[in-house]
Amino acid sequence: LLRLLATLARLEPRQVIVMAPDIGRYAPLVAAVFGTVPAEQRIPWSIADARPAAAGPLAAAIDLLLRLPRSRLAAGEVLALLQVPAVRRRFGVDEQGLERLRTWIRESGVRWGESGAMRAELGLPADPANTWEFGLERLFLGYAMPAAASRQLYGQVLPYADVEGREVEYLGALQELVDALGRWRADLRTARSPAAWRADLDHLLDSFFAAAGEEELALLELVRGSLEQLAQRAGAAGFA
Repeated sequence: LLRLLATLARLEPRQVIVMAPDIGRYAPLVAAVFGTVPAEQRIPWSIADARPAAAGPLAAAIDLLLRLPRSRLAAGEVLALLQVPAVRRRFGVDEQGLERLRTWIRESGVRWGESGAMRAELGLPADPANTWEFGLERLFLGYAMPAAASRQLYGQVLPYADVEGREVEYLGALQELVDALGRWRADLRTARSPAAWRADLDHLLDSFFAAAGEEELALLELVRGSLEQLAQRAGAAGFA
């Protein structure tokens, strides 16, 4: 199949359709031939009717990120992202860290919302209780305070004491992820040209995913190829 694809890539004209009973089996090979050449030599290509079941969690994570402007950043959504291996690799969270984060998020009281200010944007009282700002403040304060002081309010905040030693690295990764989600949630609300969407969404993928393995790499390449195709067609149609 690799030899066939390489031959097709040299044909004129370069609009070729290849059909297969289960195109998903061949998607990584297609990406290997067409998706790894230098940009100036790249031939536009795409895969139709591929079933993303094999990379289901990664595909669901991409969908969740594209819906950020309408998201309330619920605790379950953030945990769903952290269950995706490519996301954990990007933010440096292993399986043990994931279990600790699950516990901390639940026990610190995080429910939804980046902050009280985000809730105010939604027309609700600007109450930070049970937001990420609220929970992370409890977690970091509990790490910083002596254990004996963890049962007392400090600046109207009750520290959460069960964060020890190098576990703070997991806490830092969670803060980094929540900050990134908040920034992209605001940024994706801004209108822009198709070419700018292509560039910015490519940056979004780099910001949240460290892909490994053929299936993950092929899916991300498929998304990038679709964005490139969208920008090219919009340019050809004069749509800005």
